[in-house]
Amino acid sequence: MPQQGRRHRAGQTRDRLLVDSGRVVGVAAGSDEVRAHTVVIATGGFGANPDLLKQHYDRTTPAGDWLWYIGADSSRGDALGLAKQINAQIIGRNRGLLLLAPDFGPGLDVYLPGWLVVVNQRGHRFFDEMSPYSTTETAIRAQDGPVYAIFDDAAKHAAQRSNALRRRGNNSRGSQTSSNSNG
Repeated sequence: MPQQGRRHRAGQTRDRLLVDSGRVVGVAAGSDEVRAHTVVIATGGFGANPDLLKQHYDRTTPAGDWLWYIGADSSRGDALGLAKQINAQIIGRNRGLLLLAPDFGPGLDVYLPGWLVVVNQRGHRFFDEMSPYSTTETAIRAQDGPVYAIFDDAAKHAAQRSNALRRRGNNSRGSQTSSNSNG
């Protein structure tokens, strides 16, 4: 809730920062300017911008066409563009959470399914596949090289059918879901 003397301009796209004597003093879009003692830019990240992902989160590159993003389409990295305009230092690369998704298409599952076994390049299991998703990327990054998901054709087709039914159910409630399944 805004406190007295504070103005919030949510949902508005700004095209530049206003700078006075080396200090950010506001934001602007065209001729509309908003000046303030403190400026907070909350643009929602850059996960929906493939070019910025390659530049600032290149750990995602090996996923290729299998990479998909969970979040708002409006998270396009506007803050990074504004910062670049004033030569601000941008720090922190490869920060985020990558998930191993077993369902052959976009979908968020907290755990990997029981039918999936994950091994490293030596063919060794290296973590409990039923561990929560928040620990998966760390375990995978600790391996020297690629990891592989082992499953049979019946499990793959069952997962694809299950996802198709789930998408159909979500779409009937007004949600939109896309698939990146390759077969």
